Amino acid sequence: MTVTLAADGEIGVTDAMNNTRVLKSEGRKITFRTIPRPLYDRGSGHRDRAGWEPDHADAQPAPGAVLVADLGDGSWTYTSTPDTIYASNNTDTARYLGRFSSAVVADPQRGKVLASRLEPQAKVHALMPWYNTLTPRTPIELKGAPSAIGLWVKGASDWGRVIYSLRDARGERWISVGTKDQWNCDDVHSWSSFNFDGWRYLRFEMPGHAGYDSYRKPGTTCGARRALRQAQGRRAHGTGSWICH
Repeated sequence: MTVTLAADGEIGVTDAMNNTRVLKSEGRKITFRTIPRPLYDRGSGHRDRAGWEPDHADAQPAPGAVLVADLGDGSWTYTSTPDTIYASNNTDTARYLGRFSSAVVADPQRGKVLASRLEPQAKVHALMPWYNTLTPRTPIELKGAPSAIGLWVKGASDWGRVIYSLRDARGERWISVGTKDQWNCDDVHSWSSFNFDGWRYLRFEMPGHAGYDSYRKPGTTCGARRALRQAQGRRAHGTGSWICH
């Protein structure tokens, strides 16, 4: 791939593992080899854009999906309140409450959207995820018997993630990282991770049991399914919030 700078200078080319190479231009041009995994260039000035738009036609809301919330309406904010259940849910993962900011911005594809940003932290915990809870101004009722809930996310292959937190009509809380200390319940397929570029619809099954023998639906036990714009669900019940990390 060759990029053309507005003036001679340098850019940093970063791979998916956050390794950066600094490249200098010659005649305002820089050429580097691409690989199957994402690469990002960081520099100053306007550059010619090369490549293609990602295609996420395979991930769309189900027919008859009902819009239950719009994260771009200005009513969603970060609570900055510790969530001890989420932070200590998995023995192999330490999670830390972090500083996040959010703002409603205009997106050319989706209109008003919620842009989320992880801010610099007072103390660095290497390799450990930061989290914060995104909550609506007032509780949102999901009517009926939900089968799935989804969210439009604009990713940048940065492996951030969304986790949903729901209270059912009886007040029991369901969280999409699974049962405490059960490693195979924490979305082993990474369906809730931002391992893509551009806008993609992330869908995950709501908790529930099948008839007859109360077999638990597998979506919430063997891998719960998961900037930001609209939360959409089917025949939905309860109230919820989103945890971002």
